[in-house]
Amino acid sequence: MNQFKSAWQFAFVNWKFFLMLALPVIAIESLASYLVMPLSGLTQPEDFFDFFQANSLIIAMVGIVGLILQISFLGGLWVGYMSIDTGKNISPIAALQVGFSKFLPLFGAYIIVTMVSALGFLMLILPGIYLTARFGLVAAQIMFEDNKVFESIGASWEKTDEYGSKLFMFTLVFVVLIFLTALLLSSIIPEGIVQIVLLALTEYIFVIPLGYIYFTLYKSVSSGGYLNLGEASIVDKSLKEELIESANNMMKVDDDQFDLILENFGCSDRSSASYLFNKYKYRVISFSYIVAAYIIKTKEKDIDDQDGFDDWKEELQILAIQGNGKEIPKIDIDTIKPLLEKSEIEDFHKSCIELIVLHLSTVSDKGSGKHQEIGMNLYGLYVECLSETIGEIDDMERLIMHVSGHVRGQTNFIKKLI
Repeated sequence: MNQFKSAWQFAFVNWKFFLMLALPVIAIESLASYLVMPLSGLTQPEDFFDFFQANSLIIAMVGIVGLILQISFLGGLWVGYMSIDTGKNISPIAALQVGFSKFLPLFGAYIIVTMVSALGFLMLILPGIYLTARFGLVAAQIMFEDNKVFESIGASWEKTDEYGSKLFMFTLVFVVLIFLTALLLSSIIPEGIVQIVLLALTEYIFVIPLGYIYFTLYKSVSSGGYLNLGEASIVDKSLKEELIESANNMMKVDDDQFDLILENFGCSDRSSASYLFNKYKYRVISFSYIVAAYIIKTKEKDIDDQDGFDDWKEELQILAIQGNGKEIPKIDIDTIKPLLEKSEIEDFHKSCIELIVLHLSTVSDKGSGKHQEIGMNLYGLYVECLSETIGEIDDMERLIMHVSGHVRGQTNFIKKLI
């Protein structure tokens, strides 16, 4: 229920962006429906033949443009979710352009998924809805992971395995809402262009929040939170300034990931000292990636700036506590002070940095760890923060799956910096 409510809140807050994003698709779909509207009044085969003979060219042209816009919208929708979630400014037109840049793999996946789901719909509809739900992350895999068509389909099926029934129920609810709303509009508005436009608009009013539910799942189980934070070109700004900006981005995403994982394990506590303390430790892991990037980068350039480095690292530590007054909220130091005093937090800082430097120095170009022992020790840092907050964990394998996706995301993002 919380996800349903959050999805609608997100859609309402950002309705202008998504209206502009969907407007070209709504317009072309409305035009296509208007062009074929006379078919409803035809009864004889020769009438159908005459109609298409007279209108085939315009219908074909509108259909092609509609297909291009629809596929671009599919990719652009995910880009929109990601840009808003990470605080990046992108226009609806730019989001559509990014979607269009992935047209071929998106189109290939769209054809395959549509065909498979259609078989499910022939089996009394519900299997089709289930298949549609399981393929709901395909576009995200293409847009953010740069996967090929079949890789994306397989990844979506794998990552939604545990959530299939939940996604099925969400999707079913939205399908029913779309159907009932369309039925109501069709019954009270006379057939014509107004009805056509309103029906098209209604479809996307429901698609936006449903897609956001899938997006939150994707963030939770994949590395996608970092992949569209923006290219890190360490050119115009100093290295430290660039990395501080990246630290803000990473901590924002990691805060969200931390809360999403807790939610998936039924932990709703957001105010206890344990929750705040372990969120702080989670931020320490985030800025440790940034520190590690600086260490590796300056080592490559043979830069020795120990005093400046210590001051800069302290700035990151302050950011982890104080936040930035925007996306990263402040952590009340008085609430977590007793836990800070009891813990070896400086040792935790040091362990994080040393381990992540080692990890980044040995990881492959695609972000895969080459040494299992390093990877398991790195996972242990995350599991420590999460398990202390969640309590007893019945399904450690599921937690590791979340953590592994998170580590991949951080690693891929930082690799772009160094």
